[in-house]
Amino acid sequence: MKRDIRTLFKDEEHKDYELPEGHREEFIKKLETTPKKRYGTWMRIAAAIVVALALSYTVYKNMNTTTDALPILAQMEAMEVNYLENIDKEWQNFVSIAEDKTLVDRYRNKLDGLSRNYEELSIQFKQNPDDITVVEQLVANLQRRLDLLKDIQSHIIILNQKNEHHEKQF
Repeated sequence: MKRDIRTLFKDEEHKDYELPEGHREEFIKKLETTPKKRYGTWMRIAAAIVVALALSYTVYKNMNTTTDALPILAQMEAMEVNYLENIDKEWQNFVSIAEDKTLVDRYRNKLDGLSRNYEELSIQFKQNPDDITVVEQLVANLQRRLDLLKDIQSHIIILNQKNEHHEKQF
């Protein structure tokens, strides 16, 4: 028997209905004594569990990333040492052969610029060792320095040969 709730209170039999005496006070008393549900406590516990899981996952991921990055870092350091030794060797050869101080200073400035660029790239690499473009730029920088020194050295050798040839003619 369905009835529209709007029509329920229009009937006259309900108009004179009053609450029993003390009903309101009894209702309020029951509300006050009813145990409150502790949603706040459960929400805090759930939030702590979520944070603990997220932190565990982050630590786990960082440990895996660190262990994956270690072989790359070792290879980069070995390659860097090798290139820097070759660069230093070529520079010492160049300085020992070169007779023009202005030429030496000019190439020293170029190499210093490449060294500063390399240091900036090294900082970027340490911040993000997974970025392959930074690794490629580091290697390219070392190769440019080594190639520059080899070109300088071959140029000096050619100049020295020309000087010897001119000295023989006179």
